[in-house]
Amino acid sequence: MGKLKNALFIVNKFSGGGYRPEVEGRIIEQCKMFNMEGGIEFTQSPGHATELAKSAVEQKMDYVFAVGGDGTVNEVAQGLIGSEVAMGILPKGSGNGLARHLGIPR
Repeated sequence: MGKLKNALFIVNKFSGGGYRPEVEGRIIEQCKMFNMEGGIEFTQSPGHATELAKSAVEQKMDYVFAVGGDGTVNEVAQGLIGSEVAMGILPKGSGNGLARHLGIPR
């Protein structure tokens, strides 16, 4: 068996219709199902998602997921520019323009 993949989920609790705690459990369940180690960090202020993404690059994460709206996705992407870390999007915003454009289901 190969190296266990690791992922960081950067969650904006304030995007879209608000935060639902069951999201954390679903993230952890899915990580286990795909034999991944998952961590969850919550954004605290504007720009924090970028800092968290940069930290994930330094920690050599395999994946970073933006869990929020277009603003969260933008911040996470900024933190990953130039790295080899794969980015995922879990749309949770009110508009999710980018996710809709890319065909990512809610």
